[in-house]
Amino acid sequence: MVERPSLEYQHAFDLCAMGVYPVAGRVAILTSSDFCAAQMMERVGEADCHSTKNDRAEIQAVTVPKTEPVGAHGRAPLHIVWAEPQGVGDERVLAAIQQALLPEGRLWVIVSGWLARALPEWRAGDPPAARPGGIRRTVRLVRRHGFDVEAVYGFHGPAAIFWGVVSRPMGWIGRHDLADRCLFRMRANYVAVGKSATLAPVGVITARKEKR
Repeated sequence: MVERPSLEYQHAFDLCAMGVYPVAGRVAILTSSDFCAAQMMERVGEADCHSTKNDRAEIQAVTVPKTEPVGAHGRAPLHIVWAEPQGVGDERVLAAIQQALLPEGRLWVIVSGWLARALPEWRAGDPPAARPGGIRRTVRLVRRHGFDVEAVYGFHGPAAIFWGVVSRPMGWIGRHDLADRCLFRMRANYVAVGKSATLAPVGVITARKEKR
């Protein structure tokens, strides 16, 4: 098992943690692996963490705070972080999320694309999910379940991959100045947004409930 996440996953976990940190305590984390659970709880200690790996009851556990009112909004989560879709059972998880999340709440989804298979987490044989859910597919799925997708971020997107690949032969031929320029462009394009984000190894989707 990989103890330290690759840079792509680090960015994804950090982005979600920064987004939910101001409301820690009213955050629910749904995870498909112990690796994802450990990484998110390390960043957001005051959160309810539930597994989406096995039993339906575990997924439905995220709705429990809604039945225990405390204050005007109760203890229902204002933010839910889902790390990450597995390609199987995702409809069921999103139905539970839709039921549990407050009307003004936000959903954060960490999702692996097909290029994630090249990352250490997958090569080690203990991937964050049973199979990559895919960024494009997950965006469509989230929309179908009554969410407005606000943004899609991809980490180590196609432009960054291109400049990283181009930098290598520059170094081989002794043009370290050009290699440095390529690496600078790689870092500048590391975070992709919009359509190009769907081609990245790891992405984060942010969404809110549709206003009715």
